[in-house]
Amino acid sequence: MKTGFLALFAFTFAAFADLHGQNSSPAPDATTPAAPAADAQREEATGTITDVMPERSLVLHTGTNAGAPLVLRFAPEVTYVDEDGKILQTPGLRKNLRVRVSYLKSGGDHIIDKVTILP
Repeated sequence: MKTGFLALFAFTFAAFADLHGQNSSPAPDATTPAAPAADAQREEATGTITDVMPERSLVLHTGTNAGAPLVLRFAPEVTYVDEDGKILQTPGLRKNLRVRVSYLKSGGDHIIDKVTILP
Protein backbone atom coordinates (compact mmCIF):
# COMPACT_ATOMS: atom_id res chain seq x y z
CA MET A 1 0.00 0.00 0.00
CA LYS A 2 2.75 2.43 0.95
CA THR A 3 4.73 1.59 -2.20
CA GLY A 4 1.68 2.19 -4.40
CA PHE A 5 1.06 5.56 -2.80
CA LEU A 6 4.69 6.59 -3.27
CA ALA A 7 4.61 5.48 -6.92
CA LEU A 8 1.44 7.49 -7.52
CA PHE A 9 2.98 10.53 -5.82
CA ALA A 10 6.18 10.24 -7.90
CA PHE A 11 4.18 9.89 -11.13
CA THR A 12 2.04 12.94 -10.29
CA PHE A 13 5.10 15.00 -9.36
CA ALA A 14 6.90 14.01 -12.61
CA ALA A 15 3.84 14.92 -14.73
CA PHE A 16 3.51 18.30 -13.00
CA ALA A 17 7.23 19.03 -13.43
CA ASP A 18 6.97 18.20 -17.15
CA LEU A 19 4.00 20.54 -17.62
CA HIS A 20 5.66 23.28 -15.59
CA GLY A 21 8.77 23.19 -17.81
CA GLN A 22 6.85 23.68 -21.05
CA ASN A 23 6.77 27.08 -22.73
CA SER A 24 3.51 28.78 -21.84
CA SER A 25 3.64 31.55 -24.46
CA PRO A 26 0.74 31.54 -26.87
CA ALA A 27 1.18 30.11 -30.33
CA PRO A 28 1.20 32.67 -33.13
CA ASP A 29 -2.17 33.19 -34.73
CA ALA A 30 -3.90 35.67 -36.99
CA THR A 31 -3.67 38.41 -34.32
CA THR A 32 0.09 38.07 -33.80
CA PRO A 33 1.99 40.20 -36.29
CA ALA A 34 4.46 38.34 -38.43
CA ALA A 35 8.05 39.49 -38.65
CA PRO A 36 8.32 42.31 -41.15
CA ALA A 37 9.65 41.46 -44.58
CA ALA A 38 13.10 42.60 -45.63
CA ASP A 39 11.51 45.16 -47.97
CA ALA A 40 9.39 46.74 -45.20
CA GLN A 41 9.23 50.53 -45.24
CA ARG A 42 9.56 52.57 -42.04
CA GLU A 43 6.97 55.34 -41.75
CA GLU A 44 5.57 57.73 -39.14
CA ALA A 45 2.10 59.10 -38.56
CA THR A 46 0.69 61.62 -36.11
CA GLY A 47 -2.93 61.72 -35.04
CA THR A 48 -5.57 60.97 -32.44
CA ILE A 49 -6.36 57.46 -31.20
CA THR A 50 -9.99 56.62 -32.02
CA ASP A 51 -9.87 53.01 -30.78
CA VAL A 52 -7.32 50.88 -28.92
CA MET A 53 -7.08 47.19 -28.06
CA PRO A 54 -4.12 46.93 -25.63
CA GLU A 55 -1.26 44.77 -26.90
CA ARG A 56 -3.13 44.15 -30.18
CA SER A 57 -3.93 47.21 -32.26
CA LEU A 58 -4.98 50.82 -32.41
CA VAL A 59 -6.89 52.99 -34.85
CA LEU A 60 -5.38 56.39 -35.57
CA HIS A 61 -7.21 59.31 -37.16
CA THR A 62 -4.53 61.34 -38.94
CA GLY A 63 -6.73 63.85 -40.75
CA THR A 64 -5.41 62.64 -44.12
CA ASN A 65 -6.51 60.04 -46.66
CA ALA A 66 -9.94 61.63 -46.96
CA GLY A 67 -10.65 60.94 -43.30
CA ALA A 68 -9.89 57.19 -43.49
CA PRO A 69 -8.40 55.98 -40.18
CA LEU A 70 -5.08 54.13 -40.06
CA VAL A 71 -5.27 50.68 -38.43
CA LEU A 72 -1.98 49.61 -36.86
CA ARG A 73 -0.96 46.48 -34.98
CA PHE A 74 1.55 46.38 -32.14
CA ALA A 75 4.89 44.62 -32.59
CA PRO A 76 5.84 42.13 -29.86
CA GLU A 77 8.02 44.84 -28.31
CA VAL A 78 6.90 48.47 -28.43
CA THR A 79 8.77 51.47 -27.00
CA TYR A 80 6.60 54.20 -25.44
CA VAL A 81 8.11 57.66 -24.97
CA ASP A 82 6.95 61.16 -24.09
CA GLU A 83 7.56 64.13 -26.39
CA ASP A 84 11.03 64.67 -24.85
CA GLY A 85 12.07 61.09 -25.62
CA LYS A 86 11.83 59.84 -22.01
CA ILE A 87 10.80 56.18 -21.90
CA LEU A 88 7.41 55.55 -20.26
CA GLN A 89 6.80 52.37 -18.26
CA THR A 90 3.00 52.62 -18.33
CA PRO A 91 1.83 54.52 -21.39
CA GLY A 92 -1.92 54.52 -20.66
CA LEU A 93 -3.10 54.54 -24.28
CA ARG A 94 -6.73 55.61 -24.60
CA LYS A 95 -9.21 57.15 -27.01
CA ASN A 96 -8.68 60.82 -27.94
CA LEU A 97 -4.97 60.72 -27.03
CA ARG A 98 -2.62 62.46 -29.50
CA VAL A 99 0.33 60.28 -30.51
CA ARG A 100 3.04 59.90 -33.12
CA VAL A 101 3.67 56.29 -34.16
CA SER A 102 6.69 54.83 -35.90
CA TYR A 103 5.78 51.70 -37.81
CA LEU A 104 6.90 49.28 -40.48
CA LYS A 105 4.71 48.99 -43.53
CA SER A 106 5.02 45.53 -45.03
CA GLY A 107 2.40 44.52 -47.56
CA GLY A 108 -0.94 45.50 -46.04
CA ASP A 109 0.31 45.42 -42.45
CA HIS A 110 1.29 48.43 -40.35
CA ILE A 111 3.34 47.20 -37.37
CA ILE A 112 4.00 49.75 -34.58
CA ASP A 113 7.32 49.57 -32.73
CA LYS A 114 7.39 53.04 -31.15
CA VAL A 115 4.67 55.34 -29.77
CA THR A 116 5.34 58.93 -28.75
CA ILE A 117 2.70 60.47 -26.46
CA LEU A 118 2.04 64.09 -27.47
CA PRO A 119 0.58 66.92 -25.37
